Amino acid sequence: MAETAPRKVRANITAQQLARGLGWFSLALGATELLFPGAIRQRTGLPGPKAVLPVYGVREIATGLAILSSRRPVGMVWGRVAGDVLDVLTALPALRRQNEHRPAAEAALGFLLLATAADVVVAMQGDVLPLPGPRRVGTRLNTRPADLPADAAPANRLQPLSTGIPASAGA
Repeated sequence: MAETAPRKVRANITAQQLARGLGWFSLALGATELLFPGAIRQRTGLPGPKAVLPVYGVREIATGLAILSSRRPVGMVWGRVAGDVLDVLTALPALRRQNEHRPAAEAALGFLLLATAADVVVAMQGDVLPLPGPRRVGTRLNTRPADLPADAAPANRLQPLSTGIPASAGA
């Protein structure tokens, strides 16, 4: 069995820069959740245990550090995507009709959905891009044998199939 050569790749610099930007954003967001959980809960009417936001803040900081310290930061953005799912699920109960802070909760959910979309777009880019391979040169399938170069492969020099009906039989 023949061994295939590994495909050559190059770093996806743009996606890696975006991922690192998301890493810094994670640090800032995590610090906010860790330092000001009461203000966030009060302004959005977020129900649930008081410890949720500080724990999410620690998670955001850990994810940001993982992205910033990784040699392949784009792949680490999937950790943000997983956290985004938790954040959205946690924010949904704040949309209840009796929440007097519902407009702020809706704005917070919109922010979370935009952040999720950005994270997914960056994560899907990948850390590496394949290098373009050699251009394939071939012969069009409908090329007449007479139009082929003299050194064409034998399979390209086949004569067209005949119908088996003599030309004078149909007249």
